[in-house]
Amino acid sequence: MGTLDGRLRRGAHDAQRHRHRGRPGGHRQRHLQHRDHQPARWRRRGGRPARRQQHQGRGQPAAGRHRRPSQGQLRDGRAGRHDRRAAHPPSHDQAYLVSLPRDWRVQIPAYPKTGFGGSTEKINSAFSYGYQGPGTELEKRARGVDSLAQTVHTLTGIKFNGAAIIDFAGFESVVKTLGGVNMCVDERAESIHLGIDKKGKIYKLWYKEGEGIQDLPPGAKAVVHEKGCRRMSAELALDYARIRKSLSDGDYGRQRHQQQLIKAIAKEATSKGVITNPLKLNNVIKAAGKAFVLDTQGIPVEDFIFTLRGVAAHDLVLIKTNAGKFNTQRVNGQEFEQLSEESLQMLGAVRDGRLAEFVISNPQFIAKT
Repeated sequence: MGTLDGRLRRGAHDAQRHRHRGRPGGHRQRHLQHRDHQPARWRRRGGRPARRQQHQGRGQPAAGRHRRPSQGQLRDGRAGRHDRRAAHPPSHDQAYLVSLPRDWRVQIPAYPKTGFGGSTEKINSAFSYGYQGPGTELEKRARGVDSLAQTVHTLTGIKFNGAAIIDFAGFESVVKTLGGVNMCVDERAESIHLGIDKKGKIYKLWYKEGEGIQDLPPGAKAVVHEKGCRRMSAELALDYARIRKSLSDGDYGRQRHQQQLIKAIAKEATSKGVITNPLKLNNVIKAAGKAFVLDTQGIPVEDFIFTLRGVAAHDLVLIKTNAGKFNTQRVNGQEFEQLSEESLQMLGAVRDGRLAEFVISNPQFIAKT
């Protein structure tokens, strides 16, 4: 398979060669047409969608939702979120996972479907302004992702050809179906969501801002994830990926750990043949249930997965904005994150299909796995 640097250089060379040919995508791959508020257009051959050329600057946004442990249900959509996008190069033999800081101060455009007039605030509110208002849970989530995608597109020029949304309950169900995942803890992390007693029994907890952990039974203590690699159950893997407060780099560390979990899930699914077996894949999607929503613009999931068959889990490159370092700005007493000039250049490279070239020149943006 070669080294990561070698694969990145080959990807950069391929993208450059396709641009020199004047072909934005080069390889004829099956992919999803970005909607631009219009139905996707497909040519039919023998009753199946024809393969289309891959365009640069396309990706799939994913929004992760938190549940309030004390409520046990999704609330009004304003719970914390982490916004990610998966970008695929023209050859479709590699993928990049980029996380945007939830506290990024941005201009959120108006969203007429819910009567929202636009504002300047943290980007994680973009989902909320689409989610609010009447409709079924599915309809509200669809609006939320649409509002988020429009916000990211306005800021970066990146267009999307699909979307996924999943909350932690959905992630836990997927990992449980896979039988756990292998994770490497890179920093000691203390949980605020799980406790454990002397007999090893685990308790679900919740955290109240300003007061700390709630519902911790007598004699029990918070779960602590010590450094090192190990097999994790679904419950422990999801807990580790949720932790922020005890990490030295806060939300950037949580972003990195959630990216690592996604890669671990991809590795597990690949090793067990889930990606290439429609029946196994369907079982995993069913396990996630209503907690997982995948919008492929009307294209069957198996056709969507076809695009990613060449992406081995080892070729999923994790990208960190601001190179994983805080870039805090205080406005009217509230703290926000701002993206550095280099991070904006990185997003421009995503838009233009030059991400492989960017990370070769800026390796500090690659997160450790």
